[in-house]
Amino acid sequence: MKKFCCLLLAVLLLISASSCQNSEPEHPVQINPTSGSENRKESYVSLYFGDASYSMLAREVRNIRVSVDSNVEKAVLEELLVGPEATISMTQIINPDTEVIQVVQEGRVLTVVLSMEFLDWSFIEHDRSMEEMNLIKQLAVYSIVNTLVEATGCPQVQLQVDREADGTGQRINLSEVGMQGNGVLEPLGRNASVVLSAHNTLEILLQSLVDRNYEAAYDLLAFEDGSSERPSEGAFVAWCQDNGITLESYSITETLEQSTQEEVIVMVDYTLKQSINQRSYTAHPVQLVQENSLWKIRFSELEKLLEY
Repeated sequence: MKKFCCLLLAVLLLISASSCQNSEPEHPVQINPTSGSENRKESYVSLYFGDASYSMLAREVRNIRVSVDSNVEKAVLEELLVGPEATISMTQIINPDTEVIQVVQEGRVLTVVLSMEFLDWSFIEHDRSMEEMNLIKQLAVYSIVNTLVEATGCPQVQLQVDREADGTGQRINLSEVGMQGNGVLEPLGRNASVVLSAHNTLEILLQSLVDRNYEAAYDLLAFEDGSSERPSEGAFVAWCQDNGITLESYSITETLEQSTQEEVIVMVDYTLKQSINQRSYTAHPVQLVQENSLWKIRFSELEKLLEY
């Protein structure tokens, strides 16, 4: 009887063990302790697009979410390819069909390999001169370079294209991106001269006034003005022509730190002419305001600047 009980207990234990083993799933569910929003990080990045005239780069600050295990540089580039949110004041100057093949950093150089669509400019609408197209191509290059240098801190960017569609990059000829020379594109650093910063915006405005190109100056007037209404283009041109005061020369001396993200003060020395008389002014503060991510000047501020 004792042997029978022991045998029965052994059989029951064997059945119980087999039942427990079969109850386990064939593919256990892996629980990621960092699933959801915890495995993604948010960051603000500056993306550079063409301005409405395709002549400069304009900065758009965007909040992006990147997976902690993804290539941040590639994610920033792919966000750039989405295009601007402020479509009224900015334009896409990179072919939206472009694919980011590879982004690798070696030392102080970030190498970016793009698909061949990057060199296809047929997406640009309207007929443009060769000079205009060359400028757009150059801006497309610096759109990527400026964006990546600021986002990553890597000082130089080498652009390449996947000519053989095999995942490897090859150098870009200067002529393919609107640049002079017979060589190839070398690593490039950030180019501040092509960005519509507050300094460059005021430079364009003042030079337009010196050249009597009042239509170009009008494009830089802010729509919103707390003290006076923005005149129509015709009224503005007539005001510039009829007030008898012209801007003869200027020198931008300093851009002061911004008190807010929407306003900035730029100091300028300049000379006005009325009839045969001239008068010079030094250290005159000019306030610029941000409108649709671009720097503009209020008409009331321009009136003070041109007051003889």
